[in-house]
Amino acid sequence: MRGQEWDRCINRLCETHSLGGSEGILPPHFLRATYSKIGAQIFHTKDNDSQYWGLIMPEVTDSTPGWVVRDFWTQTQEVDKPAITDDVDKAMATSGIRNFRHYDYATKHVEIYQGRNVQRLSSGINLREPSSKEARDAQSLQQKVWSVDDPAFLYPHDLYHPEAGLATQLVAVDNDEVVGFLFGFYGHGKQWHGKDGFQQGPWVESQLMGVDESQRRRGIGRNLKLAQREKSLQEGLNVVHWTVDPLQFGNAFLNMNILGGVAAQHYRDYYVFRNELNKVAASRIGISWILDSPRVVEYSKGHRSNLDFDSLASDSATEIVTPVNVEDGKVKVFPTDSWQPEGDTILFEIPADWNRVQRDNLALAETWRNTSDDMFEKILSPDETQYAISGIVTNEEKGYLVIEKVDEDLGL
Repeated sequence: MRGQEWDRCINRLCETHSLGGSEGILPPHFLRATYSKIGAQIFHTKDNDSQYWGLIMPEVTDSTPGWVVRDFWTQTQEVDKPAITDDVDKAMATSGIRNFRHYDYATKHVEIYQGRNVQRLSSGINLREPSSKEARDAQSLQQKVWSVDDPAFLYPHDLYHPEAGLATQLVAVDNDEVVGFLFGFYGHGKQWHGKDGFQQGPWVESQLMGVDESQRRRGIGRNLKLAQREKSLQEGLNVVHWTVDPLQFGNAFLNMNILGGVAAQHYRDYYVFRNELNKVAASRIGISWILDSPRVVEYSKGHRSNLDFDSLASDSATEIVTPVNVEDGKVKVFPTDSWQPEGDTILFEIPADWNRVQRDNLALAETWRNTSDDMFEKILSPDETQYAISGIVTNEEKGYLVIEKVDEDLGL
């Protein structure tokens, strides 16, 4: 079920549960963009006023792929639930979905549970799998960091429940205050595995990370990601994937220059929402973190990118492109129709402050987004790719994504 039928299904789900994250339903933008990509599915049955919705999500237990089914009931008598559940189980087995278990939201989201410490940082901050109270605090921080007014766009707090089946469930706590969080789902299906290309198999889809503005530049984000890496490797998973805006300088610096991730996928207009950080199309690139690669092993030890603009620009095999240039008030757009990437390395200019461009000149922001999307579609492929974005460099006040051919030099 994809395309218009998929959209109609999501619309019905969101209409039935209009409070979204406050009712345990995943945000509509996630359902439309990432949910099916990780191999998740939706089951729905209705009998008069009684409705059942099952959000069938991947999980991995003891290195074995399986499924957790988030159960949601509307106007259903308790006495009827066992028969409906039995019918759901039979239907899923018939469709090939096996090795699954149920997670009843109505019961689980009110349960009290204790967290556990994962790591204590030198700063005194504890990284934890959260308690039920800390899970609710993390949701409040999520709302604060992204200035979310509509609860439908919040991720539910019970995703941190020990039985929710997520791949990553972490918070950062400073003096009993949640100051950061990170959570991610399991993915089943086809994903980019670095030098091995696109392969079938499980991976971790890291969905959302946030740090309180007052606590930034303390290494919280990096340490949350390193804890995620450690747990993933313990479970036999060697790829963590996530999406970021390619025009945001800070995204590239953390994810590539510090963590060692690379981006080989591009998703045009990935999210349908619009907000202060996404006033134009919310396009994304897909970061792949190849956890056991020489590159990531070195970066996890504190190594940082040694990419340098001058040395790259002086190489005759480097191509320098500027998607949009403004001179004397005139906007010059790169000729994308006639262009094909040719260099061993491409230096791809991005705005010095993408948020400011969106805020001050919406038409210019639209031009930046459309032109860069056109170019990324020629550089990065959803199936096979010759190139990957590996970092960012600066030249005076300009920032350039470094796009390199996928070969052994990337350390993948």
